[in-house]
Amino acid sequence: MNILNKVTLQSLKKNKVRTIVTIIGIILSTAMFTAVTTSISSIRNYMVESIISEDGSWEGMAIGISAENFKKLGARDDIKDYGGVCEIGYMSMKDAKKNGTESIECHNDSKPYLLMAAMTCDEKTASELMNFTFLSGRMPENQYEVLIPEHLALNGGVYLKIGDTITGSIGQREYQGEILFSDNYYKEANENRNDPGEKLIQLEEEKTYTVVGTYERLNYYIENYSCPGYTVFTGMQKPLDTVPDARFHFIFSLKNRNNIFRIDEDLGQITEQTRYHYDLLRMDGLSKMNAYTTVFWGLGIILCIIIVFGSVALIYNAFSISVNERIKQFGLLASVGATKRQRKKSIMFEACVVSVVGIPLGILAGILGMGITFYALRYRFSGILNDAKIPLTLIVEWWAVFVAAALAFLTVLVSATIPARKAMRIPVIEAIRQNNEIRVPNKNLHTPRFLYKLFGMEGTLADKNFRRNRRKYRATVISLFVSIVLFISASSFVDYLRSGVNATVLESNYDFVYYTYNVENSPKAEELLALLEESEGVKESSIYTYESVSYIFPKEMLTEEMLNWIEARGYLGYINEMYREQFGDNGTAVQIRVGFLSDENYRDYTEKNNLTEKGYFGGRKNALVYDHVRKSLDGRYLEISYLKEQEGILPVLTYEWREKEVVVDSNGDEMAQDGQTEGESSRIEYQQYFVP
Repeated sequence: MNILNKVTLQSLKKNKVRTIVTIIGIILSTAMFTAVTTSISSIRNYMVESIISEDGSWEGMAIGISAENFKKLGARDDIKDYGGVCEIGYMSMKDAKKNGTESIECHNDSKPYLLMAAMTCDEKTASELMNFTFLSGRMPENQYEVLIPEHLALNGGVYLKIGDTITGSIGQREYQGEILFSDNYYKEANENRNDPGEKLIQLEEEKTYTVVGTYERLNYYIENYSCPGYTVFTGMQKPLDTVPDARFHFIFSLKNRNNIFRIDEDLGQITEQTRYHYDLLRMDGLSKMNAYTTVFWGLGIILCIIIVFGSVALIYNAFSISVNERIKQFGLLASVGATKRQRKKSIMFEACVVSVVGIPLGILAGILGMGITFYALRYRFSGILNDAKIPLTLIVEWWAVFVAAALAFLTVLVSATIPARKAMRIPVIEAIRQNNEIRVPNKNLHTPRFLYKLFGMEGTLADKNFRRNRRKYRATVISLFVSIVLFISASSFVDYLRSGVNATVLESNYDFVYYTYNVENSPKAEELLALLEESEGVKESSIYTYESVSYIFPKEMLTEEMLNWIEARGYLGYINEMYREQFGDNGTAVQIRVGFLSDENYRDYTEKNNLTEKGYFGGRKNALVYDHVRKSLDGRYLEISYLKEQEGILPVLTYEWREKEVVVDSNGDEMAQDGQTEGESSRIEYQQYFVP
C-alpha cells in the first residue's frame, strides 16, 4: 500500500463521524437500488407463478398430430417436459346409458358428447404442465375406467358419482363428408335450411366404463370453449391399436425458452395448428405483446434515475465535506511532489473503501426491507391477475444484486469525482493557507432590516456568512432542491402507477358477483336476488341484465381513435364488404353492450348522477350511454370514446351472423343457391339512441 492510501485511511479513522455518515449514505443508496431490482425480480416471479398456477407451465402445443410425430417431438433434446391428450373419439350422451338402464340427459345443447380421451403422461407431469387438478376418487388404471370433469354436472346437468357406469359406443363426428374434431363446434340440425347437421360414425362396439374419479375442468387452451364434448379420461392402453383415427395434442415446456422460435418452425412442418402460452412467454419478452416486460424495466429505470439523482446529492455532500477538510493535506502532499492524478486517486481510494463497507450492508438492508414488506403484503395482490392464491414472496436473483451493486458503486464514484475535480484546481499555496474558504470583502456587509425583525441576531449572522461564502452553502440549497424534486417525482410516479393499474384492472364497487344464464335448470336471477336479500350481512344487491350486440355505425359519428382501433383490429374492410349494398362505405361495425336495470335501481342511478331529465322516464325512450371504455391492442390498454357528440340521435343497423345455406342433391353434391351468401343480414332494424 502506498503512502497516499495510508494517509487516506488515517484520515478516515480520524474523522469517524464523517466516515460513518458517508457509509450510511451509501447504505441507503444501495438499499434503494436493491429494493427496486429485487422488487422487479420478485413481482415478475409472482406473475409467472400466478400464470403457471392458472394455466400450467407449458409453453407450446402442437394440435392434432400422429402418434409417430408425438414420439419424435418428445425425443428432442431441447424439450424439458412434455405430455398431452389423446383424443380417442366421441360418445353421444343421448344414446348412452347410466348404470345400464338410465338415460343420460345433458342440459347444454351445444355439448351433447363425451369426448373420450387419454393422458400421455402421469398425474404429476399433467399437474405441473397442464394445471391438471385431481379432485376425488382415483386415476383410471385401464381403458374401462374413466375420470369425469366437474363441469359435467355444473354446466351440463349430468350427475354421476364414483362407482356409476356409462355404457355407449365411441364414434367419429362427420359433417358433409368432413371429419370434425374438438376445435369444431357442434353442427346442429336446421330444418329451415334442410340441414341434417353432423352425425356420429360408430367406430367401436358398445363398452361399459366405470367412473373412478373426478377432476377440475382443463383450461381453455386444452379444452376449447367451443368443444362439443366434455372430456372424459380413460387409462392409456395403446389407443392407436383400438382406434386408428386417434389424434394427439403434444404439450411441452423447453429447457431454454429462447428456443421457442426454432421449435416453432419445426412444428409448422408437422401441423398447421399450434398454440403458445403467450402470457408466460411475454414475461421473458418472447412475445410481440410484451407490455409487462416494458412496464417492468420502464418503471425500474425511472426509479433508478430518481434514486441516482438523490443519492449523488446525498453522498456528494459527504465527500465534499471530506475534500474540504483535506484540502490543506492535499496542498502539503502537492508541495512534496504528489501529482494531481495521485491526489485524485487518493479520493477515489477513499470512495472504494467506504463502498466496500457500505454496499454489502446496503444490499443486505435492501433485501431485509423488501423481505419484510413482501411478507406483510404477501396476499394483498391475490385476485389482480387471476383467482390463484399465490403469496408474494421475495426472490433475489443474481442479476438483481449485481445491478444494484453496480449502480451504487457508480453513484459513489460520480459523487466523489465532482468534489475531487474542484479540489485539484485549487493552487498549492491557497490549499495550504486555506484562504479560499472565506473571503472578507473590503466593504461592510449590510443585511435587510426585516431579517433582523424576523429572525433576530442569528438570522443577521447567517445572512452575512452566506454572503461571504455562497459556494460553501450551495450544498444545502441543492439538498433542499433535490428533496422537493424527489417528493414531487415520487408523488407523480404513484399517481401514474395508480392510473396505469386502473386502466388495466377494472374497479368495482361490489364485493361479490354471481352470473346466471337463461338456460334450463339455471337459477333465476330473481330467485337468487331474493335469497341474497334475506341473507345476513348483505347490505345491498341488485340485478343487471345485459346482452352484447353488434351495430353498424355511420363513420362520421365515431371518433378518430375509435376508427383507428377498428381499422387496426381488421374490422373495417370486412364490414364494408358485408354491408356495401345497404350502408355503402359509410358504415362500420361496433360491438356494444345493452344493459338493463330494475326500475328502482335505475331511478337511484339517475338521481345520483343527475340524469333524471335525460333517462328513460315517462314517454321518453332514451338510453344512457357510458361512452368511455377500455380497449386492448397489441397487449396495451387504451381508454377511448366511441362518439364525437355527447348527445343526439344515433341511427344504427343491427345485424346477426348467418352461415351460408347449403342444399345437397341426391348424389350428395352441393347445389348453388342464388342470393344466399355467407354473412348476409337476416334483419335490418333502425334504432334511436340518446347519448348523454
